[in-house]
Amino acid sequence: MQPRLIVSTPSRARSHLGIVAAVTAALMLGACASSNAPGTGMLAGQDTAAETIAKLPDDASPDTAKAYWATAYMKNPKDERAAIGLARALKATGEKGRAESVLQQAAMYMPDNKPIASELGRMALENGNLELAQKLLTRADDPSRPDWRVVSALGTIKAKSGDKRGALDHFERAHELAPNEPAVLNNLALSYALNGEPAKAEVLLRKAAEAGGDTAKIRQNLALVLGVQGRFDEAKTVAAVDLEAGKAQANVAYLQKMVKATPIQLGKQPAQAVAAVAMAPAAAKAETADAGWAAETTAEPAGKVAAATN
Repeated sequence: MQPRLIVSTPSRARSHLGIVAAVTAALMLGACASSNAPGTGMLAGQDTAAETIAKLPDDASPDTAKAYWATAYMKNPKDERAAIGLARALKATGEKGRAESVLQQAAMYMPDNKPIASELGRMALENGNLELAQKLLTRADDPSRPDWRVVSALGTIKAKSGDKRGALDHFERAHELAPNEPAVLNNLALSYALNGEPAKAEVLLRKAAEAGGDTAKIRQNLALVLGVQGRFDEAKTVAAVDLEAGKAQANVAYLQKMVKATPIQLGKQPAQAVAAVAMAPAAAKAETADAGWAAETTAEPAGKVAAATN
């Protein structure tokens, strides 16, 4: 599917501008793609780092998970799963700097390790370092054993770099790998919206909301997509689930202004509209600052968040 240039009528042009401006707003103000998402495995029984450690329960607190993985890591800092588990546990307790240090040390021990490169790449993306993230995630992408988190994060880099076609390709590939992941559904939906297909985006966002994940962010994106279709009453109803009525109304009112904006030039990024988004009213801006391309993660108990992949 190729991105469409809408050139028929002024009203269609305004609609296209509204989609691009509004969804780009979600991107520009949005959360970067990163992951605290768990795999299904624990440290294997034969691993020396785990021989004396009891299995971490799924409902373990972040601090308990951190202690568990710190013990495993101290036993063997060259163990891939111990390093990843500790890094994720540290992120879960807000210690991102220490998490990055653990991963960087692990990368020194294991320079060709793809899971470590994946973790570091998604952390670089979260920190806004697109160039480093691109290098690390490209290294981590293994066509023989594809990881939807890596593929989706690469799509986020494409989206943030203005490559809508490349972003859509990656998000569609991620969707094939993980068709029920809320983050994947959210990202693919926003990509469709940017390519002028808000109806497709709406279907995916409703499915993402049902699947779980960060439902508040997904609902705000759904409100945005409804708004760019001109369904402002529905947008306000959806937004009001998570926002106070006044803030939901402020968001929708601002969205109405964007949708009705005068088109600048079709097929190009509407720079003035994006600049206007940066000057959004406080009520709208504060509540939508974390919307946009979702983190490649799902809501899980704290113990699972800290669990490393096999």
